[in-house]
Amino acid sequence: MRLLWTIVLLAACSGGPTVEQFDPTEAEAGMTLTVFGDGFEPSTTLMLENEAGERVAMENLQPGGSVVLKGDVPKGLEAGSYRLVAVSGSNVAVATRPFTLKATAPDEPCGGDYTANTQVSLARKLIVVDRFYKDGAREVMRTPFKEVTAVEIDAVKTEKGVCSVVYIRKEDGTQLRYAESLTEDLAARAYKFGNELNKPVNVLHKHEDVTSAAGK
Repeated sequence: MRLLWTIVLLAACSGGPTVEQFDPTEAEAGMTLTVFGDGFEPSTTLMLENEAGERVAMENLQPGGSVVLKGDVPKGLEAGSYRLVAVSGSNVAVATRPFTLKATAPDEPCGGDYTANTQVSLARKLIVVDRFYKDGAREVMRTPFKEVTAVEIDAVKTEKGVCSVVYIRKEDGTQLRYAESLTEDLAARAYKFGNELNKPVNVLHKHEDVTSAAGK
């Protein structure tokens, strides 16, 4: 079980936020941090500050009243140690212990260290991928339809066999794994998904191409 580090308010000011704990203390980009405290306002933001004092705002803030605030670790940050900062107007609270941004693990279709639950809301035009890792960590990734440029279908040779994978290609160039299977060719699902999103479907590798290459 991860420890929840106590945070002290460095810039004490009447009416400012007080932050007591956050979890997890180590995470990869895209994962959600939950901060517990008091005095959070709608304008309160969460920032990650590097050793040079440069701050980057956390994304997809989700307030839970005045005592809970969630935010996603932004993409593009280098792995390393960061300070978690809560900002409300001129009031600033900084963690006494660092937050560790871990390097993103290599993508391993049909053999990774997590299970995933994917939901698509056509009404909200939102894709939510909820990952549950073996070490107990949880990663929630929310992607609006407008950020999707294409749906991609791939066949990847693994130790267990050929894995059929459906990816979401985002406008920032990154991929988000949507579905995978060792027993089923997911091409039909990919085209159905692409039609729902009104996005093109790109085939990266076909099962027969991967199988033929493996037999040579």
